[in-house]
Amino acid sequence: MDKKLRRPVGRYIYGFRKRIIEPVFGQMKQCRDFSGFLLRGLQKVKGEFGLWCSAHNILKLYTKNLEKGAITA
Repeated sequence: MDKKLRRPVGRYIYGFRKRIIEPVFGQMKQCRDFSGFLLRGLQKVKGEFGLWCSAHNILKLYTKNLEKGAITA
């Protein structure tokens, strides 16, 4: 990885990782304590993941509006 990041092209390509979905999964795992699914079965996991994503997005909107002063805690 060091070898790739030494070159400008490698740094440029690696910079795209910030713009993809990967950071969101990291935030969900670290900040929201999402370690794995509690339910089993594809349909149930899709529902659980949708709930996690919705909660994540609502919390992001809430904190952003809280910072702006649009919401008083």
